[in-house]
Amino acid sequence: MTVPPHVPGPHQAPQSVPQATQGYPQGPAPAAPKPKKKFYKRVWFWILALVVFFGLLSAIVSGGEEPASEDTAAVPETGGEETAGGDSEDAEAEPAAEDEPIAGIGDAVASGDMEITVTEVETGVSRVGNEYLGTDASGQFIVVHVSVTNVGDSAVHFTGSDVTLIDDEGRSFSSSTEASFYVEDANSLFEQINPGNTVTGQVVFDVPEDADPGTLEFRGSLFGGTAVISLR
Repeated sequence: MTVPPHVPGPHQAPQSVPQATQGYPQGPAPAAPKPKKKFYKRVWFWILALVVFFGLLSAIVSGGEEPASEDTAAVPETGGEETAGGDSEDAEAEPAAEDEPIAGIGDAVASGDMEITVTEVETGVSRVGNEYLGTDASGQFIVVHVSVTNVGDSAVHFTGSDVTLIDDEGRSFSSSTEASFYVEDANSLFEQINPGNTVTGQVVFDVPEDADPGTLEFRGSLFGGTAVISLR
């Protein structure tokens, strides 16, 4: 018996008939591709890096050692020549210094515009002057006889302060102005000296009894330098 189709009434909306969907059956989802390894995680990368590293290291070491050996070999040759030259020059200079003897008694030395010569040295003098006019030494008088020449172009004055006595112990003594006035021809030495003229006189030093004269230092001017005369 056939069932007649349902016919909607006048006030009913027609029923929708579902449509069959045609298509192919869906299979399983495809597998995701495997991630590729990064290049620095692969064995061949590190092997190559080690080969390059040791190659560069070997080149640096071998290249740096050769100049160093050349420099090392060159330095002793140059240094040896300079040392030999310096030693020979020093050896030649030392005798030259030794060949310059200090002036002594009877030798003229100059400082500034004056030239002085020591002609005699008296030691152990206890008194200068005479029995009426004179002075006694505190220790002993050392009397230095000198001649002074003006080698400049204008008049000069020589005074006792121009000379200093050094004993054999290195002690310095200035001249005694009082004692120098009591010696013979005292005034002639301290007068004005014209160019080309020479005066003679005596300079007196009051020193301890145990002092032995060593040298006399003479300074003729502030800028003339110091001349040294041995009194031994």
